[in-house]
Amino acid sequence: MNEHDIRLLMDNAAIKEVVAAFRKNQAPQEAALMVLTDNDLLSTIMLGPVLGVALSNNHINFFESVYLTHLSRLLSEGGYYHLNDPVLKAARALTKHFEQLEKPLYKALKDIINALEHKSDLPVLSMMINMGNVQKDGLSATKTMNQGAYLKIIEIAERLEITVTTPYKEFLKEYAHLAPKED
Repeated sequence: MNEHDIRLLMDNAAIKEVVAAFRKNQAPQEAALMVLTDNDLLSTIMLGPVLGVALSNNHINFFESVYLTHLSRLLSEGGYYHLNDPVLKAARALTKHFEQLEKPLYKALKDIINALEHKSDLPVLSMMINMGNVQKDGLSATKTMNQGAYLKIIEIAERLEITVTTPYKEFLKEYAHLAPKED
């Protein structure tokens, strides 16, 4: 996903309404969100689940930070690398206040997903899985997700109501070894 995909999403009137409602109801709580364009605010909303997975261990390590920076700049309007990237700045601010903004972020994203014709058109699940695979040695080609990240992805997918999608079912199969063992 990149800034072009964000622009295409913003062509959808229902998604524009969700972003406007989020701006009105949540952005005043965080100055970094107030100054964003609508496209950059949508990009920031899209990063909510990725932040949730990164914070599943109550902190963001160096490699998670690098991946978050990469995603932020990829989604940012007007260019890949800004000296003072507004989406990256907003993502860092969200990290500090994530507990207060987590529910509204997921609700906005759920409404965005529901505005799409096909729920699996939005690659939010793959972005969360990638964040879950970022470990102390960087984004790994091998499956290195821990159980905390796995459980957080399941929680977020349930909140977003994307558990019926094929990518989610494939995720469950691929990472079944992380499922809690029943007694």
